[in-house]
Amino acid sequence: MLMAQRHCLMRSQPCLSLVAQYLLHRKLIENWYFWMVADVIYVYIYLIKKLDLTAVLYAIFFTMCVAGYVAWRKALRSDDDSDGK
Repeated sequence: MLMAQRHCLMRSQPCLSLVAQYLLHRKLIENWYFWMVADVIYVYIYLIKKLDLTAVLYAIFFTMCVAGYVAWRKALRSDDDSDGK
């Protein structure tokens, strides 16, 4: 990957995180997509920089995002089911 592309990825991370945090504050399920994309990019960046333990930490954050998304989706579906009764 070219150095300029890598810097572009690194600069996009705070923006992705801020958008994800805003969506989380608004309690929108879409926030999890932004967190997942941000975490995947962070893992890639930290692997390139040879920061393996930090990359593992962000891989764990990614799995937590998946679990959070599944839990939120399940909660939304159960709310929809209870509204229909």
